[in-house]
Amino acid sequence: DLLLASMPGEQRETDLQDLVRHIVMEPPASTSPIQRLNLAVTYLNRHNYHARWEASPTGPRLWLRNCPYAAILDKHPELCELDRLLIDRLCHLSVKQAVQMDLRSGNPTACIFTT
Repeated sequence: DLLLASMPGEQRETDLQDLVRHIVMEPPASTSPIQRLNLAVTYLNRHNYHARWEASPTGPRLWLRNCPYAAILDKHPELCELDRLLIDRLCHLSVKQAVQMDLRSGNPTACIFTT
């Protein structure tokens, strides 16, 4: 059982970053932003996120249409932060979660991360 939700913000962030470093290797900095986004989508889709990205006037938007944590997310909302940090690492971008899907109603239908 994850105990991260009960940790202070700074400690939780540090522990989540450590976890992300163990989960996924960072792509080389020499890859282009588009290549990194494509690699991130490929990685996320291999892990059942149903991800895609699109360009927008304000920067790339990454859509996650499936939550692999749906069954436990109510008890562990820190997993959304884990996803954000995972995307940061995969894309070499600082992203924020702009939209969170509502798992009960299905609307909105995706989590959206933006730069």
